[in-house]
Amino acid sequence: MNFLIDECLRPRVADGLRDAGHDAIHVGDAGLLGATDEQVMSLAVEQSRIVVSADTDFGELLARDRLGLPSVILLRRNHRPDDQVRTILHALVDVADDLLAGAIVVIVEDRLRIRRLRSADEQRATRIAHRTSSVGHRTRNHPSLPTEVCGRSLSRRQASRTSSRKSGLCLFRDDAVDRAVDGRA
Repeated sequence: MNFLIDECLRPRVADGLRDAGHDAIHVGDAGLLGATDEQVMSLAVEQSRIVVSADTDFGELLARDRLGLPSVILLRRNHRPDDQVRTILHALVDVADDLLAGAIVVIVEDRLRIRRLRSADEQRATRIAHRTSSVGHRTRNHPSLPTEVCGRSLSRRQASRTSSRKSGLCLFRDDAVDRAVDGRA
């Protein structure tokens, strides 16, 4: 995978991802230290790279501009470069397909939040389909829903929005990100 590491993370993160066999560059290597988030996003799109950052502004840019790419990995509460590299590599088992298709992936300690991105045209088509649809589908009381994930007891609603992934990290959907990306904020 191709990564672009934001300036809020150390160049050692790019080094670690390269050592693991990925194509990773730091914004400093690309001459973009001090560049705007829009310029960083533009380079990521141009070079088909996934932005890795701790800056939540990238997710907001994707939502505001209704972009389907580039994908963004947001690292939260993990400050040592070696730990950041391990966390990214561990999560890739679960999120590689999402990242290639366009997604915001938030990694918080032992949890993942994944939000697939859609282009403005796809979002518009979805809104039109929802308006013209006469049938709504909702699953309730599904017998296979977990009652506990990562040591936390869950309500039925939480259980329907939670699952455990191959990596052992827990996946939690983020309603606020969903609404912003879908244009319902």
